[in-house]
Amino acid sequence: MFEHAPLEEGAWHDAQALQVWGDALVAGLNAEGLGRARYGFTVQPSGEHGAVLLLTRSQHGLDHTWVMARGFFASAEFRPILELSRAAHGLIEAGASIRRGNASRVCRTLHKRARFCSKKPKRGA
Repeated sequence: MFEHAPLEEGAWHDAQALQVWGDALVAGLNAEGLGRARYGFTVQPSGEHGAVLLLTRSQHGLDHTWVMARGFFASAEFRPILELSRAAHGLIEAGASIRRGNASRVCRTLHKRARFCSKKPKRGA
């Protein structure tokens, strides 16, 4: 979630804004890899408490659903992820490339950038 736009406090009473946020999150999760899990996202209205977010992971015919309420995003456990997300959001533009020595690569995620930088260079390449 830290590579995705942060979910700000004001969005909790706007189901459409939550759905747009969730759809973008799921698009990033589903972007790569054959045989990987597939994710789905729905917003369940919850009256005066805002909404509840349902993230479903499907793999090998099995589904697992995480129920994420507003309290999760305000918790001490999630706070470091939110702070990192706020700091990193918009920092790297689409199509940006990363260089290591003579090698250069366009990597869409921070995870792939870190993996590219940490690989040992091949001799003669």
